Amino acid sequence: MVRQILFHEYAHALIHDLSGGQCPLWLNEGLAEYEGRTQLQGSLERLKKARDAEQLIPWPELSARFSPSLSGEEVALAYEQAYSIVAYLTSRYGFWRVRRLLKAVGGGQGWEAAFADEFRMKLPRLERQWLEWLPEFLRTHPS
Repeated sequence: MVRQILFHEYAHALIHDLSGGQCPLWLNEGLAEYEGRTQLQGSLERLKKARDAEQLIPWPELSARFSPSLSGEEVALAYEQAYSIVAYLTSRYGFWRVRRLLKAVGGGQGWEAAFADEFRMKLPRLERQWLEWLPEFLRTHPS
């Protein structure tokens, strides 16, 4: 568990360095979870339930769901969902593209424009692709 936390927190430092502190919160937390889970795979039960109930968080609202004023369940879902988005991006497009995205944002490009440039599509289309990919991902990960 300690290694997972260390990887997670160290990832935040690297993300901040690469992006100049301009990485959207959901992507920052998703990347940190992605790295932390290399040491200890956590449950995705909340994400499975939200998907089954059609209550996934729309991507434009995801950063706001990391607020300490929300319930622990809501925040935990945000972490699981952000992690799954990063897992999708890295498995489909490669971690190197995510790294280039962070560097572009760190160089002053707005994150939505950098996303569109790096992944050759706008966020709504990428979100739809992630939604199509998600069921298989959830079948192959622990609950």
